Amino acid sequence: MKRATDSLIPIVLLAVAGLLLGCGLTTGHDWGDDFAAYIMQARSVAAGDPAGFIAANRPTIERSDMPLGPLAYPWGFPVLLSPCYALAGMNMLALKSVGAVCFLLFLAVLAFGFRGAHGTGWRVALVGLFAFNPFLLQCANQILSDLPFLFLSTLAALFIRRFVVGRRITVSRLADPLLLGMVIALACFVRSNGWLLLGALGVAQLLETVKRRRTPVADPARDVAEAAGGCWASALPYVSFAAAMAPWQLVFPEGESSHFAFFQNLSPRMVLGNLHYYLELPAEFFQPLPEGARRIVFGASIPLAVLGAMRRRAADYPLLLYAAFTVFLYVLWP
Repeated sequence: MKRATDSLIPIVLLAVAGLLLGCGLTTGHDWGDDFAAYIMQARSVAAGDPAGFIAANRPTIERSDMPLGPLAYPWGFPVLLSPCYALAGMNMLALKSVGAVCFLLFLAVLAFGFRGAHGTGWRVALVGLFAFNPFLLQCANQILSDLPFLFLSTLAALFIRRFVVGRRITVSRLADPLLLGMVIALACFVRSNGWLLLGALGVAQLLETVKRRRTPVADPARDVAEAAGGCWASALPYVSFAAAMAPWQLVFPEGESSHFAFFQNLSPRMVLGNLHYYLELPAEFFQPLPEGARRIVFGASIPLAVLGAMRRRAADYPLLLYAAFTVFLYVLWP
């Protein structure tokens, strides 16, 4: 009975969140961001001509006096948009539905991914903080890659936590690491900073190997056999990652690598400006509180977040690693 309740309450919450997301979609858009490039790339995918988009966009990017963006954003999100564009054209509701569905999947990952770590009440509170957050609901009403990447990167980080740190089996010992590598590849398809997940995976595997070697064993022969099997299992995520990336790179033209040229604009002043910006940005999570109250609530949440991270560090350090890598990248990004 308790297990059924543990599942039923989050499912009801997800249904309410889905209804709220659907009702919140509009036919308008904030016309000042990157959505136009995503739609143009989706149109080129639907037409079977991604290279045509690169050729058309190259003069705009390369002849601009200031850096506008890459020749092409990672093709994962445009690929997700392309069926909607092929079926409905410039129907904004159809195109926005991709982000809304991905946000709902992210909420499901929160609701069920932490089942073994937190009770039903805490998981409902966690999901509610995101599901009914005005700032994130506003993001769901945009045609941007943020929410698809949020879903995939969170799923990948939780898989690292479950498969590598927890050593728990979901499908099988062979399928789980292959699935992990595939999800990381999908995150990289959507946004380039998905590569940071590989760093979090590598560090987690290294730390867990060191931890196991420091643990006394009763049967050395069995320990050697398990270590050999673990070595092969550790390589499987990278195998599936490479297997997914290779055909993708062959099918879609390179464009996002032009982003790296932005690093020539890096300066200490820019790093300090980025640091200040990203220290203040999380306060937006507490909309629609007035700005002063928002900062107070955010400041009060910092000690709680630090305390929670310290208490959960043994099991959740892959998530903390990935978050740290992401902040470091964003602070350095021009």
